[in-house]
Amino acid sequence: MAIHSTAILSASQKARSSIRPWTLVALLMLAMVFSIIDRQVLALLVEPIKDDLALSDTELGVLLGPAFVSCYLLFGLPFGWAADRFTSR
Repeated sequence: MAIHSTAILSASQKARSSIRPWTLVALLMLAMVFSIIDRQVLALLVEPIKDDLALSDTELGVLLGPAFVSCYLLFGLPFGWAADRFTSR
C-alpha cells in the first residue's frame, strides 16, 4: 500500500512540474500579444494624433521615441534585476 501511494505522489509531482513551464510559456505569450497589440493600436492612431495636435513627422517622432524608451527602461531594469537575482528553478 505504501509503494502505491508513493507512486501516486511522484506522478502528482511530475504533473505539477510539467505544468509550471507551460504556465510560464502562456504568460510570456500573453505579454507578447499585448505588446504587439499596443504597437498596432499606436500605429493606427498616429495620423489622428498628428492631425489633432498639428504635429509634424519629426515632432511626432521626438514625442513617441522617448515614450518607448521610458517604458523599456521602466520595466526592463527591474525585470533584468529579477532575472539575475532569482534562479529559474
